[in-house]
Amino acid sequence: MKDASVPIAYAYDALRIASILLQPFMPQKATESLDRLGVPADKRSWADATWTGRTADVVALREQLQAAAKEWKGKGYLFPKVEVAPKEA
Repeated sequence: MKDASVPIAYAYDALRIASILLQPFMPQKATESLDRLGVPADKRSWADATWTGRTADVVALREQLQAAAKEWKGKGYLFPKVEVAPKEA
């Protein structure tokens, strides 16, 4: 495949929908995920959890993701690794 924009747009849409649907169960992490994806606050309701198929507008999607990435740069992972202390015998 020469252009990776279609799979990236599909992954973006899948993450956006999953984050919207997870809001009642993981409100802080779902909000952070939507913030990292650059999803506007007024586009986070159940009605917005639909497949958009935004493959035609990848330039705008790229700009949206780059703007969100600048805000979150250096702030760590959405789900950081949890260190577990080894059990003593």
